Amino acid sequence: MTHKDPQQALTRDTASVIGPTLALLTALIFATSSIAAKIATFELEALTIILVRSSIAAVVLLAVMLFQARSVFRISIRDIPAIAVLGVVGIVATLWFLLQALTYTTVTSTALIGATAPIVTAVSAAIVFKERLPRAAYLGVVTSFAGVILLITDGRIADLRELSFNRGDLLMFGNVVSSAIYALTIKSLSVKYASLTLTFYMTIAAILALLILVDFDQVREVSSASATSIWALLYLGIVTSAIGYFLYNYTVKIVGPTVMSCTVFSAMPVFVMILAWVMLGKVIASFEVISSALISVGLFFVLRPNSRA
Repeated sequence: MTHKDPQQALTRDTASVIGPTLALLTALIFATSSIAAKIATFELEALTIILVRSSIAAVVLLAVMLFQARSVFRISIRDIPAIAVLGVVGIVATLWFLLQALTYTTVTSTALIGATAPIVTAVSAAIVFKERLPRAAYLGVVTSFAGVILLITDGRIADLRELSFNRGDLLMFGNVVSSAIYALTIKSLSVKYASLTLTFYMTIAAILALLILVDFDQVREVSSASATSIWALLYLGIVTSAIGYFLYNYTVKIVGPTVMSCTVFSAMPVFVMILAWVMLGKVIASFEVISSALISVGLFFVLRPNSRA
């Protein structure tokens, strides 16, 4: 049985407004999650945080699903492997590659390699789904990428010549590939199932995988964590994992995997910069203004309606 999401009834004009808006909102949510995650890591181990936030998300999603029609719980046995890919690759693998990469390489290197995700997704979508965007949209992807590079390198692009690839960099490419696989998989499944259904079952798949990977002695430390860490976990579980992934899965149906990937990965650094300015009083440098302008121009060409025909 095919499950329908509300956006299937949206007109083209309405979708052209809602799609970009939700894509940017998703990027904002993922950007704020980095702050909550940083707070939680002061007391808790990374995989423990991922397990707890996924468990909280599963409870929230289940509570919402109980008020929906029973058909929202139905999935085909044939699609279970693909849904497992969403959870294991899209949640566990992407975060695992990132954590492992940071063990062997610098934060700058991981950020630079991570910024290639929209390009990898665009190429993959073109091969797998024959997705073709106007040339201006691809120009927008490249322009946004340039802005992200400028922002991440603190305006010192010449420093890129000093970078050398190591084991950590290769692991970070695993993160990029995992992100692309997730975007393509959710695209193929989104025509058959509601976003709520996919988000719930992929979260369950992630939890099952994490139960094999986590150190339960570390998990027990959650009970003695401070109130600040508990609030951070609740935010990660409810806002980032439940709402954030739902919005990603919902919006990719409207704008497609390439546009969604570019929007999220390009806008996130800008939102992080703005949050640091608002919450921490960080001074915004001139190169950050230039990089934000490049990203904004790039996203304009990516998100405009005729780029998602």
